[in-house]
Amino acid sequence: MLEIKATLFDLDDTLFLTSNSKEKIIDKAVELFGIERPRIAKHISKLYKIYGFSEDEKVLRHIFSNFLTEIQHRQLIEENENHTRKIMKHVKSIISDLNSEGLKIGVISNCSSEESATKIKLLEIEKYIDFVITPSNFFEKKPSIVMFIKAINTFGISPNKILYVGNDPILDMLCGRYTGMKTLLIKQFMKGRYKMLYVYKLFMPNYTLERIHDIPALVAKLIKQK
Repeated sequence: MLEIKATLFDLDDTLFLTSNSKEKIIDKAVELFGIERPRIAKHISKLYKIYGFSEDEKVLRHIFSNFLTEIQHRQLIEENENHTRKIMKHVKSIISDLNSEGLKIGVISNCSSEESATKIKLLEIEKYIDFVITPSNFFEKKPSIVMFIKAINTFGISPNKILYVGNDPILDMLCGRYTGMKTLLIKQFMKGRYKMLYVYKLFMPNYTLERIHDIPALVAKLIKQK
């Protein structure tokens, strides 16, 4: 039998790099225009809370009015759009490769159903995703295992044949292991304060990768294992 038959993905900062996008905007503004990082970082965080994850244009317009000239504003928008396109292209390619291997693909997210659908649409991976599970269906969020059990039942596959991919040792690895799935930790965007959890076996993933780009190669090996 195949080692894995399905992949289940966390959404934020695994497939859709929300935090990384914000950081890139801050870094680029500091690099290009010499703006003080603490000042602009505080301003950007406040604006994202107001406008939401996908409103880079609105956020940048406010930065423009407070910090930048019109020319600088346009340059920052272009830099951010180029970065976002690169990320989305990689993610779409990864999901497409997994689909080509015959794997079922699901997504589990602490975002609302509407927000999750918007992010998946932005990534252009809707046609590859078999289902999306969010708190909108259950009124519970990770680390509750309710959504994980629903995902396993929806796949209709033994949990040890499912590879769960995430970036958080508590919300992702703990829940994945507890429900019997194989777990893959993407270290690229793992929050630094969680790295100490590696000493506890309960939080240890079955596999680790530095970057999400390396998933297809790992999955290809696991599929061939018997």
